[in-house]
Amino acid sequence: MKKLNLVVLFLVMVISGNVFAVKPNEKAPQGGVMNYNLGAEPESIHPVMSTDQYEQWISEYAHDFLCVPDMNTYKQTPRLAEKWEISKDGLEFTFFLRKNAFFHNGNPITSDDVKFSLETIREPKHEALSLIPYFETFKKIEIVDAHTIKFFASEKYFKNLEVLCGLKVIPKSVYGNIEKSIKMQREIIGAGPYKLEKYEKGQVIVLKKFDKWYGAALPEFKGYFNFETINFRFTKEDAVTIEKFKKGDLDFNNDVTTDAYLKAEKSMDKNGKAFKVITNKPKGYGYIGFNFRNEILKELSTRQAIAHLMNRAEMNKKFRNGMSDLATGPVSVKSEQAADVKAIEYNPKKAQELLKKAGWADS
Repeated sequence: MKKLNLVVLFLVMVISGNVFAVKPNEKAPQGGVMNYNLGAEPESIHPVMSTDQYEQWISEYAHDFLCVPDMNTYKQTPRLAEKWEISKDGLEFTFFLRKNAFFHNGNPITSDDVKFSLETIREPKHEALSLIPYFETFKKIEIVDAHTIKFFASEKYFKNLEVLCGLKVIPKSVYGNIEKSIKMQREIIGAGPYKLEKYEKGQVIVLKKFDKWYGAALPEFKGYFNFETINFRFTKEDAVTIEKFKKGDLDFNNDVTTDAYLKAEKSMDKNGKAFKVITNKPKGYGYIGFNFRNEILKELSTRQAIAHLMNRAEMNKKFRNGMSDLATGPVSVKSEQAADVKAIEYNPKKAQELLKKAGWADS
């Protein structure tokens, strides 16, 4: 297939600053190929057993979810579930599934598949230890009918809906055979807008448009998922990646450091351009973790003092070119829940006072 002429994209880079609402171009051409660089090959593309970020980026195209966050507002929007209801006490979540949704093997998606998708995370042989904590609160699942399912939470939590929305819905008819499932490390049978065409280890993962995806006929998805084919490639070195963009061998890179972005911005030629894209979508964050069992760190005042000695604003300026936000906790600083939470300030004087309070003295 002839490749469409594209402006080469180097990255989606999250930076602090104003947020721009970006809508897709509904008149964008359909078809063509996008060469998407992952930065490294995923260890596995199993929907439950994989734990790396690269598989997650592939999942955005190959798998489908009950609902997904809007790129700018992070409000949940319908996908496999046309709508949902939450009880007044915030403990019951009822999802109403689309009746025209299918898996890549042609099987219709039912409530039984959704129930299985959560339960299989708890299957010991799937070793999904990193996923289990997210779903621990959902002790009971009730299938109301073939397209209606209800989840019961044991405690109220503002992320309960987000967790359920993010559940990858997979076919029980395929992954229900656990012995077979654990061997499917390089296979995908999902429900997303693209299905796996081929996997050449060390070279490329190819996805093709899924012709039975329900979203293709819906106006709210117009302008999304335009490409006929997506080739996921695994170039890690920044210099090699930039040269591949210049040659037109790559179109998009999601795994970008600040340094890589700045290098690309300076070295791109007429064939490519580096872009900054700003959204409200929550990002990853880095942190220093304190061992509460350590005798020195048991005292809260000591930990607070160390936090006040971290000049994060200067770190951001020197090492991130001022492109990062200062996290206030595990929740995005752009979210409503974090609106009133202030970052811990760099304040050596306050740190000295806290250390003195904790019994520390300069010897």
